[in-house]
Amino acid sequence: MQPDMPSPSDPSNELSAGSPVPDFRLAASSGGQIGPADYRGKVNLILFFVREYN
Repeated sequence: MQPDMPSPSDPSNELSAGSPVPDFRLAASSGGQIGPADYRGKVNLILFFVREYN
């Protein structure tokens, strides 16, 4: 983990339902970068799947 990155296990980093997502940028598969700011004001659907190991 990078030293300037907040710890993901820090309770102060938790979001509650309805709170806005913090801004971040990630590499897009089409090239360039993409982030939440690109979708603000638009209707979104987020799916999250947890992979379980047996």
